[in-house]
Order: sequence, then structure tokens, then C-alpha cells
Amino acid sequence: KISLHTTTTTTTTTHLKPSPSIHPSSQSYQSITITIIIIIIMSQSITSDPTSIADASTVVMRNTSDVQHSHEYKSSSSIARSYTDEELAIANNLRERKKNEGSRRALLMDHPNARDSNDNDNNDTDDCSSSASVETGAAVKSLYGNQKYLKSSRSKMLPSVNEDDVMGAESNAQGNGKVKEDAGNEASDENESSLLSLLNFSKPIVPSSSSFGRKKIVFAFIVMFSVIGIIVAILFGAGVFEDDSSEDAQEGWGREDYINVLAVVSPRNLLDTVGSDQYRALDWIMSVDKLNVTDDEDRLKQRYTLCVFFYSLNGEDWLLNTSWLDGNENECTWYGVTCGQDQRMIERIEIESNMLAGSLPEELAKGLPTLSYFNLEQNGIHGSLSKNFADLRNLSVLSLRDNTLSGTIPIHLFDISKLKILNLKDNALSGSIHITIDRLEYLEELDLGGNRLDANIPSEIGQVKYLRKLDLTSNLLVSSIPSTIGRLTSLEYMILSNNALTGTIPSEIEFLQSLIQLRLDKNNLQGQVPSTIGNITSLTLLKINDNMLSGSIPSSFCYTNATISADCGINNTIICECCTTCFD
Repeated sequence: KISLHTTTTTTTTTHLKPSPSIHPSSQSYQSITITIIIIIIMSQSITSDPTSIADASTVVMRNTSDVQHSHEYKSSSSIARSYTDEELAIANNLRERKKNEGSRRALLMDHPNARDSNDNDNNDTDDCSSSASVETGAAVKSLYGNQKYLKSSRSKMLPSVNEDDVMGAESNAQGNGKVKEDAGNEASDENESSLLSLLNFSKPIVPSSSSFGRKKIVFAFIVMFSVIGIIVAILFGAGVFEDDSSEDAQEGWGREDYINVLAVVSPRNLLDTVGSDQYRALDWIMSVDKLNVTDDEDRLKQRYTLCVFFYSLNGEDWLLNTSWLDGNENECTWYGVTCGQDQRMIERIEIESNMLAGSLPEELAKGLPTLSYFNLEQNGIHGSLSKNFADLRNLSVLSLRDNTLSGTIPIHLFDISKLKILNLKDNALSGSIHITIDRLEYLEELDLGGNRLDANIPSEIGQVKYLRKLDLTSNLLVSSIPSTIGRLTSLEYMILSNNALTGTIPSEIEFLQSLIQLRLDKNNLQGQVPSTIGNITSLTLLKINDNMLSGSIPSSFCYTNATISADCGINNTIICECCTTCFD
């Protein structure tokens, strides 16, 4: 009997343990380092064990123990093996096959007629040998048939041993029995060994190309998720996902550090008073503001001042407050705010008819030193004007018309030498126009109408040589019109209606050759209408009605398109041939 044995290869399955979950933290460098280490470990695992991830099933090894009776075989668990070991096994198997082939051919050549010569003498032996050979071949075929489920493109089974070759080898081995016993035994052992070598089928199945493709895909996914992990770690390190990153953005500044800077703008006690506008503004700067401007104290003061302005004037209820108190936005982009070309310091604030309600904060002057245009017309601003406005040295336009301001006009307001337009019309201001008005040498428009000013018109007003508009209507002004008014050669509009002015119309008025409108109606003026008034050829509107004047209106106005209103009715003494409207 010929026993057929194959070597059994036992393997173990190596599983790749999942990496513990890594939670990103604000320490970006630590997170990135951990993620890189994980990538290196994964890469090494895949390089040394390519099937552990892609092929988690098994690598089947042929395993038969007794082909003579049961042809049993076992499939062991798969283990990832390096391609270097597989190639070495294949090379050894090929060398063994070549050696076995040579031995088989030598046996057949040494005994070419062995089977024929022994047909008659050894029928029983031949039958037995043939039966054994056929049985062995069938066993081999059965073994191959049972292992067809291993469809590996790279696994090539050794060719089946020809049944005739086996029979010939057996006959040769029996023919050698006529030689002396030691030589016969050696030949028989050699033949049996050759046959056993020829029937060695224990060759491992090489992983298929499709499995290798799956491993590539898995490796690509691992790399992709690792890159995503690095990106997330960087974002956490940058504070994108943190709820409160403002304190880190402000480089560790504490409350006292801010107060030391902002105490120049606001009194320290207000900064410490919980609930005050100043306290709320500081709290916004510290906890909400995302822009790091601590390295620019001017901008820090400016940003803080706008916050106080917002809280003081009820900014939550404005009709428009786009971008106001948006911690991510430059204050130059907030509604109604305009900065210089460098988008750093504020130059204009223009918020008209926007339901601002409250009093103007004291911080405006010291917090916005570069402010040149300030227009808050038609709102609900109340309170008095701060003397700190004098600190706005660059201010050229101050327009607070149509609010509810009260108190007197601060004397220091006339110290703003660059002021060109001062419009405080339609408020509730009282007092007088201070004699220091002549300091406003560049003033072009003085509009104080609709208030409660109850003093006289200062003669110093004649020194404001660039004045184009003087509107003092609807006040309680008394006394006479100063003769120095004739020095205002640039004056275009003089509106003094609805006051309590007395005296006469100064004859120097004829020097106002640029005058377009002269409104003196509803006063207590007396005397003759100066005839020189007819020399003002630029005049388009003349209103002198509701006074106690007498005389005549120059006929030269009849040749112009001027609108004239006077007390030229039946019961009055003014003669006017060209008047548009005559009052009794």
C-alpha cells in the first residue's frame, strides 16, 4: 500500500484592533501629533499584514491527513502573510516539482519493460498496483474537486499525476526485487519517496487580486479619515468650535487691563457700576467682541465708545442697526458709520430718522477724536449738550436738528475752530448766543431756529465772515439787529422771523449783495424801510410783514421775480407796487 501524506500548515488570524477614539481638544499640536502617530501605525500594519483589513475571512491551506481511506482535509484560519514568504514558498515548490519530475523519468527509463515482463508472473501484484494507482488518482481528483471553492487567481495547483506513470513506477519497483535484497529495498524506498514527492499538494492559496484591490480601498479610506482628523484638530486649535474664544483672542487681558485703558474715556466708577451703559459696553468688549484690537488702543477706545453710544440711545429699537455690536465686524462697516481710507478711524456718523432715543454719552468726544461729521437729525435725543464736544477738534459738521435737546448752548462749542455747520434747529435750547461765536471763523451755517433763545443777537456775529446762512427764526430774541450784520458779505439767507426784535432795519443791509432770502416778518421792527434794500439785486424772497414799519418798497423789485410780502393793506402805511402778498 502507498500512503499519501501532505504537510499541514496551521495559521492564526491576526485582527487589527481599532484605535481608541481620540477627542480633539483646543491644543491643536497635541491633536495633530496623535493623529499622525495613528496614521503611521495603520500604515505599518497594512504594509506588514496586507490581508488583515481587506481579507478578514480566511486564507485557506490545503490539509489532508489520510488520502488512503477518508481523503479528509481541513481548512485552517487565515493569517496575513507577507508576499515575500509566499513567493519563497512557491519557488521552493517549483524546485521540488522539478526534482520529482526528474526522478520519475529516471525510474521509467531504467525499467522501460518492467510492466510487460511481469504481466504473467505478477498478475496479482499488477492488479493490486493498478488498483492502488487508480485509487490514488481518484483520491487526488477528489481532493482537487473538493477544493474548487478556493477561486484564487494566483493559486495554481500542481498537475495531476498520470495513472500510467504511477503503475509504471510500481512495476519498476517490483522488478528490482530480483536484485539482492538490500538494493531492492533501497530502490523500493526510493520509488515510494519519489511518488510521495510527486503527490505533494500542500501549497498555500495566494490572496486574489480582487482582495488586494479591496485592501487598497480600505487603505485609502484610512488615509482620508486621518486627514479629516488632522483638519478637525487644526480647527479646534484655532478655536473655531469653542464657545468662548474671545478671551484667548484678547491675549489674556483682564478686566483691570481694559479699565486702565478705557478710564481715559469713561469715569472708572461707571465702568464698575453694574448695569450702566459703560459697564455693558466693557462687558461686550471682553466677552463678545472677536476682533483683537488690544494692540491698538485708539481703536479699542473707539469700539468701546460706539458700544456706549449704542446702549445709551437704545440701539436695540433702532429702525436700522445693521452690523452694530457684531463682534466679527469692523466698526467701520456698522450702519451709519464711515471711516477713513485705511478703514481704521471713524470720520463720519450719520444716522437720521432712525428712532434714536436717549441722551448723548459723554464718551463721544474722547472716544472718537477723528470724528468730523456728526448728523443725528430727526430722532428722539434728549438731554443737554456736553461741553466735551469741544474736544472734537476735527468736527466740521454738527447737526442735531429736530430732537428734544434742552439746556443752553455750551460756550465750549464755539471753540471748535474747524466747525462749518452748526445745526441745532427745532430743539428746546435756551439762553443766548455767546459772544465767543466769532471764534468760529470758518462757520458757514448757523441754524438755531425753533428753540427758546431769549437774548440778543451778539454784534460779534459780524466777524464770522464766511457765514452763508443765519437762521434764528422762532426764538425769543429781543433787542435790535446789529449793524455789524452788514459785514457778512457772503450771507445768502438771513432768517430772523417770529422773534421779538425791535429797532429798525439797519441800512448796512445793502452790503449783503449775495443775499437771496431776507425774512424779518413777525417781529416788532419799526421805522422806515431802507431804500437801499433795492440795491440787493440777488434777492428772491423778501418778507417784512407783521411789523410796525412804514415807507415804500423800492420799485426796482418790480423788474425782478422776487416774492415780496409786506404790510401794504388798506389800513397800513407801506406802499408796495410790486408786492406779491399784502397784509393788513
